[in-house]
Amino acid sequence: MKDEKELYTITVFTENHPGLLSRIANIFTRRKLNIESLTVSGSQYEGIHRFNILLMISEEQVNKVVKQIEKQVEVFDAFARKEDNTTQHETTLFRIPTNEMLESSEIEGLIRKYDVRLMKVNSDHTYFEMSGSRNEIGQMLNEMKRHSSVHHIRSVKSMFTRSDGKLANTL
Repeated sequence: MKDEKELYTITVFTENHPGLLSRIANIFTRRKLNIESLTVSGSQYEGIHRFNILLMISEEQVNKVVKQIEKQVEVFDAFARKEDNTTQHETTLFRIPTNEMLESSEIEGLIRKYDVRLMKVNSDHTYFEMSGSRNEIGQMLNEMKRHSSVHHIRSVKSMFTRSDGKLANTL
């Protein structure tokens, strides 16, 4: 069904010009679309940047948005993929009071269960990093919610799509 919203990743390859991110963000703002995640980085192509924009959107909306993004002068290519057509990875950082970490066998058990990596320990806080799929990290976060003193920062998602080689044909 075209009006049903699904998670899509819009990938955009562009030149790196001041103001371009603002113009692209305005496309979503005018349509009242909420961006779930946004990553902007260099790409494997010299002088070309890659935007990965994750959002919940209908097929009809995503097609219109991609067409409007492609009209930007600095854009070389833009395309959208459903989440199941991507290979993705995200990272989450956790901050836990060190005294609670030392006193709670439950937190230690979760850290072992999800293979969370220790980053830094000081007298106030202990910092951990977990990498994996959105679902794996979501499960860990749900189990950690019982501990209100655990803070986290969820990173943007890094991903490859099946169309990543497409740009090489146009350059």
